[in-house]
Amino acid sequence: MAEFHDAKSGKSLDRPGFKRMMEAASRREFDVLVFWDLSRLSRGGVSETLRVLEQVKAWGIAYRSLQESYIDTLGPFGDVFIVSR
Repeated sequence: MAEFHDAKSGKSLDRPGFKRMMEAASRREFDVLVFWDLSRLSRGGVSETLRVLEQVKAWGIAYRSLQESYIDTLGPFGDVFIVSR
């Protein structure tokens, strides 16, 4: 199990821990990305966050939010979730 941490805000994807996580995901060094909630993954808006999740999924990595049960590719609904504003 690997853990990736950042002291910088999630406002930017230019964070050391985030970059290490994406590099490890691209090499399939883990099977599931677990994050506290979407705002801890990225605060760059819906489009940016969805791009990150789509890229992770394209590499064959499942993902799960601990606070948003509907964001869970391991659950019964896969990666189907609705974003509304």
